[in-house]
Amino acid sequence: MPVALENATKAMPVLMGLDKEYVGVMHLHKEVPEEILREAISKFIGRIEQLPPVKAAVARRVREREVYFFDILEIEGKDVLFKIGCEAGTYVRKLCLTPETEVILNCSGIKTIQNFVENWGSDEKTPALDLNAHRFKNCKIINFQKVEAPKKLVEIKTESGISIKVTPDHEILVDTLKGPKWIKSAVINPGDLVYSARAIKIPSKLPFIVDLLDDDVLVFDKEVKEICRKMAIQNFGSIRNMNRILKIDRRIFNLKRKIGIRVKYIRQLTNWELIKKKIKKIKTERGFVIELPKFNENLMYLLGILASDGCIVWERRCKRPNRFYFHNKNEKLIDKFLEIHKQLFPNFPIRKKKLRGRDIFQVDSNNIILAGIAYSLGIKSPNKKSDFKLIFTFPEELIKAFLRGYLDGDGGSYVIKKKVKTSTYTDIQIYTSNYLIAKRIYLLFKKLGIRTKIYTKKMKGHSGKASKRFVIDLVSPYDKIKFIKQIGSFHPEKMKAMKEIGKVFKRYIGLFSFDLIPQYTKILIRKVLEKNKIPMSKLKLGASGYRLIHGRSLLRRHTLKKFLKKIRKFIKNSKGFKELEKISNSNYYLERVKKIKIVPSKSKWVYDLTVDKFHNFLANGCVVVSNCHDLGNSLGVGAHLSELRRTKVGNFTEEKSYSLLKVKDAYELWKGGNEKELRKILIPVEHAILHVKRVFVKDSAIHNIASGAPVYVSGICRIQKGIVRGEVVAIYSNKEELVAFGTAKLNSNEMYEKKEGTAIRTHRVFIGKDVYPKM
Repeated sequence: MPVALENATKAMPVLMGLDKEYVGVMHLHKEVPEEILREAISKFIGRIEQLPPVKAAVARRVREREVYFFDILEIEGKDVLFKIGCEAGTYVRKLCLTPETEVILNCSGIKTIQNFVENWGSDEKTPALDLNAHRFKNCKIINFQKVEAPKKLVEIKTESGISIKVTPDHEILVDTLKGPKWIKSAVINPGDLVYSARAIKIPSKLPFIVDLLDDDVLVFDKEVKEICRKMAIQNFGSIRNMNRILKIDRRIFNLKRKIGIRVKYIRQLTNWELIKKKIKKIKTERGFVIELPKFNENLMYLLGILASDGCIVWERRCKRPNRFYFHNKNEKLIDKFLEIHKQLFPNFPIRKKKLRGRDIFQVDSNNIILAGIAYSLGIKSPNKKSDFKLIFTFPEELIKAFLRGYLDGDGGSYVIKKKVKTSTYTDIQIYTSNYLIAKRIYLLFKKLGIRTKIYTKKMKGHSGKASKRFVIDLVSPYDKIKFIKQIGSFHPEKMKAMKEIGKVFKRYIGLFSFDLIPQYTKILIRKVLEKNKIPMSKLKLGASGYRLIHGRSLLRRHTLKKFLKKIRKFIKNSKGFKELEKISNSNYYLERVKKIKIVPSKSKWVYDLTVDKFHNFLANGCVVVSNCHDLGNSLGVGAHLSELRRTKVGNFTEEKSYSLLKVKDAYELWKGGNEKELRKILIPVEHAILHVKRVFVKDSAIHNIASGAPVYVSGICRIQKGIVRGEVVAIYSNKEELVAFGTAKLNSNEMYEKKEGTAIRTHRVFIGKDVYPKM
């Protein structure tokens, strides 16, 4: 990369437009025959149309660029070594996110980007922000990129407590006074506002209960056993032959015997996807016949309690979890748990007792169904092993029931009236000792459109000892009211507190969200008022209204809603008003960047996704950008650059370049009085711009040109052929010193033939006024 010093920096705009050459290694995601690869590459030679990635310093519109050559040097399996020569502004490299970054997917819910990329192959969609509609829409993931990780990453933590790690060049959507802007993570600062989804909407799906149980579970449905018997005879000729080949006990196929058939045998003998819908009864190893429950609010409530304050255990010699415990101080909550459990599992015994010497009640049961479901959904013991991300894909009503149970087990709701009569402190919180669980609960709330934030706090547990815990805290009155109305609690004390909170915020029930909205909204409001000639006096907003529109404070969604309601009757020109309505109904909000940190990279690779239409996606709650990779898309197999190296820029080649370390050493020698090494490295600016066409001027004209005057025809003594109007040309003295850059107002022939007039309009001067004194 060319580096300019002092006055030579003025030549950089000309150098930026130089042609470039690269050598790189492209990794195809599937092997492609060489002839097909060469045919695909041939389409990228010559004039091509290219859409710059969203992470680009130029406007994102289709533009033409020229690729001079695209040569394959070597092919080894899926790796292709290539050399490419192209016009300036042709995009080749892509930069990405760290492997542990989580993305939201329509089919799979929450996945790390590494897991998704390494298991690529499904038709997935992800929520992407349409900035014109101010809404998140589900868009198809077209492709992915996987490149070698840099040594340093940028970690960005938002006020919600969520953080992401990205490469320094990766861009995040940041709010500015002029509107949303993609900004490189390396230049984002604490206090900047990033875009986050208010509610994440993806299609809901539910697993079959039997899929969450162990393969050794005994199915006790007579119809299922009959189907298995028929399929065994059909496929093997007889039960005896089936026994000899598959080693499955023949007795279980005797329809008169009350023996269950294990799930693993059903999978072997039948089409599992069809047969599992018919399974309704399970027989336990202790002889209990249990009807499988359906996923409903009661079951999810129990799972929420077990996730927060329960324990899933294995007993000796058991292959799967077959027991659970639940502890709580409130006996009424314990009784509620027993009541729901009896409704769902009437045949399963469950025990309740008060622990000796402690004011705590315990519930325990050998319910292998509930324990197995909980374990398969990621509710494990100890708590640090838990990860119930599968619940994110469940319908909203079931998520609400799960969160209700979690709050009742390990949460709190408070109303504290302060000494000042008008001041009341309210809060609704959920606690956990595991950050991953805190993050999962944060995302579950986000799916429901309820804003939360995560922070740490020292709290006492059942043992009485204080320990560090993560608090998931509801952000605003709007979110608290929404929680109370849609989720609520069965815990007597928490129910009572929530009723009090409802009374405190009664006036907020009819209002809208307290989210921060884009800063340029105030500019749009002022434009709407000006276009429709609406004076502030008509709106009767007073001094507070004037401060709202012209002040520095950020605008909130509910304030914008109230404002739009007031000006609606005065509106004639509706264009700006419709834009404001879209913002007021948007499903995003702004949150501040709390902390920026440079951290070392711990992984070999970083990843990125190519998302159709809007080219962005949600990562850990923040909107980030994705790239496209033209050649991989053309081949239809996907591709990424595993290595890329620039070998030439204009007249500068890799062979004639120097490392920064060598430059530093030469500089230190120069400071010590030895300038020999530095002279080898530095070259005159004239050598760098040999590609620019030249005009030579008389010595008498140089002083005026150095003072900013144009180049007149009468001051020219020599002209290079081929200059066209509007072209940037270099102005030289007769001693071949660079005087200035300018834009040609005449072509070469006109400069030669005309005797007067302006030939070149100067815009960058390199020479001092005193070098050639006025004559």
